[in-house]
Amino acid sequence: MIKAHPLRYMVVLLKKLPVLWLNIYVGERPTKASTVLAICNVLAAILAVIGIRTLRPPEAGVRLLVAMVVYYTVVHLVFYSIVRYTLPVYAYMFCFTAAGLVTLTERLVRPGDRLQAVP
Repeated sequence: MIKAHPLRYMVVLLKKLPVLWLNIYVGERPTKASTVLAICNVLAAILAVIGIRTLRPPEAGVRLLVAMVVYYTVVHLVFYSIVRYTLPVYAYMFCFTAAGLVTLTERLVRPGDRLQAVP
């Protein structure tokens, strides 16, 4: 079937991307929880990019994150796509997300003000 209709198969794979990474099923209307999860995942990815661009972590760490995203996408799109399969990627990405959050927080706080930890 794939050999006979490779273009149709590629379209099916592309439709599985939102299911895998955002938990939004293309064929049905997403629930409120799925929508909130998708928004959180997109925000986490944006903060991770901000963290990578501003704090410049070791290149090997960034390459590992990109390799994980590519690997999990290729492997899970071919078989079965569920957002829980990408949780190891998100767990690693949250390190970069935290760096982005720190960067944004430092820019939003006035120079004379200091954030203090609660004892």
